[in-house]
Amino acid sequence: MKATFFLISLIICSNVSAWSWKSGAALYVESLNDKSWTLEKSNVPEKFYAQDRPSQVAKTNLTVYIHRPQTIKSQSPVIVYIGGCNGWDKFGTNYMIEHIGLLKKLNLPIVHIDYLGTRGVTGNCEKNKSDPSWISVDVPGRDLVATIKWMKQQPWIDHTKIGVFGFSLGGGAATFVSAYHPNYYNEMFGDIGPRAVFAVYPEACTYLLKTGQGWNTNIQIVGGEEDDESGIPRQLELCKKVKVNKANIEVDIHLYPGVYHSYWHESVNQLSIVRRGDGTLIRAKYDKEAKTDSIKRLYDWMSKYLLD
Repeated sequence: MKATFFLISLIICSNVSAWSWKSGAALYVESLNDKSWTLEKSNVPEKFYAQDRPSQVAKTNLTVYIHRPQTIKSQSPVIVYIGGCNGWDKFGTNYMIEHIGLLKKLNLPIVHIDYLGTRGVTGNCEKNKSDPSWISVDVPGRDLVATIKWMKQQPWIDHTKIGVFGFSLGGGAATFVSAYHPNYYNEMFGDIGPRAVFAVYPEACTYLLKTGQGWNTNIQIVGGEEDDESGIPRQLELCKKVKVNKANIEVDIHLYPGVYHSYWHESVNQLSIVRRGDGTLIRAKYDKEAKTDSIKRLYDWMSKYLLD
């Protein structure tokens, strides 16, 4: 594989109208407008040359949103946030706003990766069925790698204390960051990768087992025992079988009994059957206790590894 090269240009946006080009972005900016924080928008022209990279995706830029407290350390720990498959539709935007709001309580800079909107996916990624890459972890996984590699070049970031919070499809990408991928992850970070990864009901452990990959950084995965994402019954149980590659790292797989996929979403207030873009059927239901515990675990995990 050829080396990955990308440049970044930083645009500081001072008003909401500057981002009205995307349906959910204006709501996102308005809801997260806080005088004690700055909100910046950056474009990362990333280029991947692996054969399995769809050409139309390889030629697009990646947008990231950077939330920074007005006062931070000269070299600060940072959390990368990568969300789920709903993108900038109303449902997805509301949860991106909630997740960023939760992370702000840690008072650390946040880099939010928009792996869908910059490619014209303004709604649910599963509506883009003509390109199966939209509903795989390949695209967000590579975007996450590109973003972290850029972060390691920034002087205001403590490169030894990068955390990753991945949600659903983004959680699958986050698990890949913790494990070596046969094509490109062996060389992605050098000696220092993310220090802490937190993944909410991801869908990648099946692949990690098939390819013999293993954990390389501190990772916590939370999800329901009955999660059948990707059409695989109790699929998160497979995460417990992924090997550990490095000594002195912590792996915590916490599964909630009787809980299904999408337990974070209050709107799914009764057991529902959801058809995914690839035709698979999964069960989904909100669970308040599981969500509350997951949020506490997120705070504890990031505090332990980024604020020590």
